[in-house]
Amino acid sequence: MNRRKFIVILAFAAALAFLTGCGEEKVVEFGSLQQRGGIYVVPETQKPYSGKFVETRENVVIKAGSLKNGKLHGELTTYRKDGSVDKVETFAEDVLNGKWKKYDEKGKLRLVENYKDGKKDGKRELYDGNGKLIQLGSFADSRDGKKYATIKIGTQTWMAENLNHNASGSKCYGNDESNCQTYGRLYDWNTALKVCPSGWHLPTKDEWEVITAYVGGADTEGKKLKSSSGWKNGTDEFGFSALPGGLGLSDGSFFNVGISGNWWSASEYDSSGAYYRDMGYISEYANWDYLSKSNLFSVRCLQD
Repeated sequence: MNRRKFIVILAFAAALAFLTGCGEEKVVEFGSLQQRGGIYVVPETQKPYSGKFVETRENVVIKAGSLKNGKLHGELTTYRKDGSVDKVETFAEDVLNGKWKKYDEKGKLRLVENYKDGKKDGKRELYDGNGKLIQLGSFADSRDGKKYATIKIGTQTWMAENLNHNASGSKCYGNDESNCQTYGRLYDWNTALKVCPSGWHLPTKDEWEVITAYVGGADTEGKKLKSSSGWKNGTDEFGFSALPGGLGLSDGSFFNVGISGNWWSASEYDSSGAYYRDMGYISEYANWDYLSKSNLFSVRCLQD
């Protein structure tokens, strides 16, 4: 028996053991239920299902959890193809409530966030590849009172989230305020140059290369600096928590939220263009490119 098949069988057994415990409670295949108006029901009775379930694909368990009156309730565990745990979410009647846990490919817990009524409460715990809690700092912007997590990576101290200061000309992706809460605001280059709060600044290309070298080079920088949620392959090994905030154009259009992250540098390409750091949804690397200064990108501030 090959290793992958063995792991998958173990994962299936573990899922069933977790769900059934010591009792005789029935566990159903999720695909056997029917959805009626957002409620999962038993086909034979058309009554909302309450109990535990597993969801399989090609004989591999991909999810295991429970429903109450036809809605997600309790822990929902999502598995990777190799049988390892990807994430564990806690629901109350279809709404995220409680801990949200993300694991890496080696089974190590990397991130814990807390939800209340479907919204993050701002509390999170980041762990490195050895299971050690990464200590985040904090900073309050005196201009608007917004608080930002900060992280020391090597000799530099960065904001651990995108800037969200409402400067003139800045925008939320799609002009949707909820995107600002998740991804921060988008800025043109001239605004980005001066938008960081006192004691912080927009990093130059050379300053960004310092963090690139510290995390092991550009080839894996994207994977290591991306948040462990919101991307296909982010591991957030250093607490930078990069998110795919997309970009805006001067004509008012927006592109690629949830697909790419783009951050201005303070370094010009020429009189009309400037360099920015780019990370894609699937790629493990981070890339330099340049575009017109009128484009709207995210900003990460670096401490002076």
